[in-house]
Amino acid sequence: MLISMVVAMVVQDVTAVPREAFIAAVDKRFVGIDADGDGALDTAELDAAQQRIVARIEEQRRNIAQANFAAADANGDGNVTLEEWIAAASRAPLRVWTGSQLLTSLDTDGDGRVSLDEYRASQLDHFEARDTDGDGTIEAGEH
Repeated sequence: MLISMVVAMVVQDVTAVPREAFIAAVDKRFVGIDADGDGALDTAELDAAQQRIVARIEEQRRNIAQANFAAADANGDGNVTLEEWIAAASRAPLRVWTGSQLLTSLDTDGDGRVSLDEYRASQLDHFEARDTDGDGTIEAGEH
C-alpha cells in the first residue's frame, strides 16, 4: 500500500501532526498522484506512484547499506565488501503492491477509481490508529 502520510511525516521528524494538517498533506499527495487532474486515481496513476515510492526506497536502501558497510568495517581492513553487504541487505523482503492491488484496496465503492474521499479515508485510518490519546494530534511517542 502507499506509504502512509503519518510514516512520511514521522520520517521528516515532525513531532506533532494535527488532524487538519494531516488531511491537507493527504489531499496534496492525492493531487500529486492524480496525474490527469480528473479528481480520481486510476490503476496507471497508482502504478506510477508506487514506482516512484519504490525508487525512493531503493535509494534509501543503498544509502543505508553504504553506511552500514562503513560501520561494519570499523578498522578499515576491508573484510566486509560493499557487494557482500548489499547482497545481504537486498535479500530483505520488500512488499510492493501493484496499481490493481492498490485500486482494489482503496476503491471502497467499487467504481474502478479512487476518489479523494476514498483515499483520504484510508490515510485517516492510519492517522487515527496512531493518535492514541484521541486529541486530534499525533505527537512524539504516538507513532
